[in-house]
Amino acid sequence: MATPNANHSSEPNWIVVAVTSGPVEAAMIAERLQSLGIPAIIQHEPLGAILGLSIGPLSQARVAVPETFFERAIETLEPGATLLEDGEIDDIDDDDEWDDDWDDDERDSD
Repeated sequence: MATPNANHSSEPNWIVVAVTSGPVEAAMIAERLQSLGIPAIIQHEPLGAILGLSIGPLSQARVAVPETFFERAIETLEPGATLLEDGEIDDIDDDDEWDDDWDDDERDSD
């Protein structure tokens, strides 16, 4: 007879990296992490939504990542972390055409 959770050692240890006020915010955080290759899951109590609760523990959602991705996830979620990978940033200050068009439109409306 096989023992339950026989391959338990191969399952990742999930650690909560964010607690949000609801599943929508948690989904945005999880999608951000997943877009960077960090596995993420959302845990929440569906009873809160059934009862129409929008505050309190039953409305909260948690975002968890495998322990091996914890540090990278925390760095990503830190305030001030860059949202784009290196080399993806476009400097819009170099594009004076947009500023010129805006100035022309402003003068036309006078």
